[in-house]
Amino acid sequence: MSKRTRWIVGALTLLVLGFIIFFPVLKRMVTGNDSGPVPGQRGGQQALHVNAEILRPHVMSDHTVTTGDILPAEEVNLTFETSGKVVAI
Repeated sequence: MSKRTRWIVGALTLLVLGFIIFFPVLKRMVTGNDSGPVPGQRGGQQALHVNAEILRPHVMSDHTVTTGDILPAEEVNLTFETSGKVVAI
């Protein structure tokens, strides 16, 4: 991208973000409606009903029973230089 294109894209991005951030404020100023909810106050708002369930710790287990043969991922043949029994290491 050229330097001019980068500047245009950056300016448009800032313009859109500014519009998104300040649109509610501008809308309220234009309509003159300041009766929106005030944080921390309940003034005439309806109660919000929720369904909740209390969680308690408990043991969970998952048992799987299956039948079959276990096959190795690879097979290795061991060969030794001398034959015999290992007595100690």
